[in-house]
This record gives sequence, C-alpha cells and structure tokens, in this order.
Amino acid sequence: ILIKILINVPGTIWLGFLMRWWAQQQTEIDTHIQQFKLASADCFDERDREVVQNNIVAFMKLLKSDGGTNTGSQEATLRSFEDLVHEEVPRFVQESLGPVGFPYWYVVAINGSWHMQITLDDAAGLVRMGHGLRHLLT
Repeated sequence: ILIKILINVPGTIWLGFLMRWWAQQQTEIDTHIQQFKLASADCFDERDREVVQNNIVAFMKLLKSDGGTNTGSQEATLRSFEDLVHEEVPRFVQESLGPVGFPYWYVVAINGSWHMQITLDDAAGLVRMGHGLRHLLT
C-alpha cells in the first residue's frame, strides 16, 4: 500500500495543478466572452472587417434580431450582435464542456485509464506471484 501511495501522490498533486489551471482557463474564456466587442476583434486582414460586419448585419436582419426592428442602423445591429454573443455564447460553451467543466468523454477517458492502470498493475502482481488465470478472473 505504501508503494501505491508513493506512486499516486505525485499524480494527484499534478492533477490538482491541472484542474486549477483549467479553472483559470475557463474564467478567462468567460471574461473574454463578456468583454467581446466586434470593433476590437482581430481580423487576419483588416480589409475583411467591413465584409464580416456586413455579413453579421445581413444575418441579424435575417433573424430579425437587430434590436426589435428590421430597419435599425448598422451600428445598432452590430450592438445587438454583441449582446447576442454575451447572452448566448456562454451557454453554448458550458454545454460543450458539460457540468464538470470537461467534455464527458474526457472524464471517461481519464477515469478509465486510471482504473485500467490499477487493474493491470494488480493483475501483473498476481501473475508474478504465480496465480493462474482463474484467480485473476475471480
């Protein structure tokens, strides 16, 4: 048991640091979404900004989400888009990460690999001690 403790403690500490780092990343993502402004968004080529903004205006007018009217100014429509991002994107990010902050299959893989390591280690110990396959399966 002492050997398992000595093996597992560094991994547990490392996992703690990893979880803390991921929580900080999630906080930064949330902050970035809440502070999103279209005017300060990076464009690969600044000449694309006008095309992107025109596409957003066309999209918002198609959705009739330009502040309640379909005849609002381009600035009002772009502000409505920013509001939409602030309201909707956090929910989509939360849904993509799941209730524990990781996608479900990441949690399954992490837990599965942990339990598989322990199971294989125990099986190897039993084989080394001379126990047969029948003992492993019971």
